[in-house]
Amino acid sequence: MEIVLSQVFIGRFQKAADSLLSLMQSYPGMEMGHHLHSHLATLRGHARERVAFPVEVILLDSPQEEQARWLLHFLQLDQAQYADLTEAVSQAERRFTFHAQPVADGNTAFAYRVYTSAHFPVRDTGSIRPTMKLALWFGRENPPADELEPIQLRLAAEGGVLVHAFESGSPLLHHMDDLRVLARPLDQLPETLGMLIEQQKLQECMPLVYGMGLVQGLERISEAFDQFVAQQEKDIRTKKFNAQQDINAVKQDEKLNLRDLFQQLKSNLQRDFNEFERGINDQLQRMGQKYNSQSLMAAVERQVMQVQQLEEENFAGALRMRLPAGTKEQLQRTITQSLRSQIDQDLFSLKEFLKHESTETQQQLARHQVEFSYQPRMQLNLSRIQGNMQEYILFQQKYETEKKKLQFFDYSRAAMGPILGLGSLFMLSALMGFNIRRLISGGNKYLTIPILVAVCGYSLYKFIQNTKARRLHEYDAELNRMRESLIGESKSMIRKVTDEWGRELSTAIREELNGMVNQLDSAFAAAAEEHKEKIQQSQRSVQRRIQGLEQRERGHQAAIKNKDAFDRSLAQFKGEIYQQYHQTLAKL
Repeated sequence: MEIVLSQVFIGRFQKAADSLLSLMQSYPGMEMGHHLHSHLATLRGHARERVAFPVEVILLDSPQEEQARWLLHFLQLDQAQYADLTEAVSQAERRFTFHAQPVADGNTAFAYRVYTSAHFPVRDTGSIRPTMKLALWFGRENPPADELEPIQLRLAAEGGVLVHAFESGSPLLHHMDDLRVLARPLDQLPETLGMLIEQQKLQECMPLVYGMGLVQGLERISEAFDQFVAQQEKDIRTKKFNAQQDINAVKQDEKLNLRDLFQQLKSNLQRDFNEFERGINDQLQRMGQKYNSQSLMAAVERQVMQVQQLEEENFAGALRMRLPAGTKEQLQRTITQSLRSQIDQDLFSLKEFLKHESTETQQQLARHQVEFSYQPRMQLNLSRIQGNMQEYILFQQKYETEKKKLQFFDYSRAAMGPILGLGSLFMLSALMGFNIRRLISGGNKYLTIPILVAVCGYSLYKFIQNTKARRLHEYDAELNRMRESLIGESKSMIRKVTDEWGRELSTAIREELNGMVNQLDSAFAAAAEEHKEKIQQSQRSVQRRIQGLEQRERGHQAAIKNKDAFDRSLAQFKGEIYQQYHQTLAKL
């Protein structure tokens, strides 16, 4: 009971398959669709004069052991395959499918595929539709309608001849569209499947059903080829769009003027370096400003104002006054430490500034694919600055003074002042003709002497009082003079060191700026040459891509025209087979 195909059908089918194979072989890039070649070769292998009768057996429910053994007998299979059957339809490793083919018995030859309704096989371009299906329901009660609906729709979608055997009182499946259903109770089936085919006279329509499956398989491969062609067409459009984008990018790169970019970066560097230098100089100037409470000069002034008294020492009849011990040394340490701290801070700021400018410039140039690197030189003569600082921070003025102490003669002169004044009065009166001495030495002698003694004592008292006041004034004046001298010398020291450090730092900053600009100029010169070569390479690369895409597009358009002719020929061939197929199904 093998299926016998006519030579006319085989010839037309092989001709159509050869045309499709020629189309696929001539299409550029078809090596990515190599699976279609193998599926087409498999399909052509099914188109021979005598083929086994392909039958799919669908188990709508699970049979009992007796029913399963009856099924094996009905399919003319060995009863020893019972365990293999029950195991295959329940294991995912075997894809829930049992394959078998009985030994030929006379003219009987079948190829079985047994599976449950829960595991319908997936149809692809590598498989063809079965010639006949056998749907079996072993239960005595019908299942719910919603469970049968997806099975009915799946069977109707594939069409063909379906033999439905059931144990319940009424059939579960009925005619739908291209699905021809032959429903029979299980107890009314003949002994074997071969006898059923002879009884229903299905053998005459099986070649058409099988041929229809071959044509549909060829049509599926053709549709898959259409999808591949559509993907290639989309790929061509995408690559053409990307090529156009690359052309625009090349044109944009041609407009890129690296010299303008260099001038812009150079201006930015000069501005940043000038602002940094100005900030450093302003900070150094603020160190010598007394009105700034955070400045070094303000700290020095506060420390100087803490000196409230001078040290005094008697030496050789004189009084020496000088600053307290350690005052100048403490001021020198304060100024030295602050200036060194400022120098270290400026060095750190300069390093961080150069690092930031180098990194930022490198990032800006990286956006334009220009390589740039700069290593700061930091040519600063710190040893000279340190040596000059030790020379500058020295107090040169004399912070010591001597005052002569008053002697006994000074006190006696102050006490005898009134008597000397009286003697002078006597001399003037004698010259003028008055004898005041005679008046005093008369009866007023005892009154005059106490008065003279009192006047001399008062004169001595006022002398001592004025001397103390003058000494206090001179002490305060000398203390203020020494304070002002300390502040003035400290300011001069700070100014000398900061001016020299500022000049040294400004020179180093300008040298770093010149070095970075020179390095930038060299990088741009190399980048301009590389940019020119890159544009030329990009133009050549894009041109080759466009030429390849144009050639590929011409081949694609030619393949589409040939494919349209093939589709019309295949549609005509399918229409003829389809008409005969429906006429045959109508007779069943």
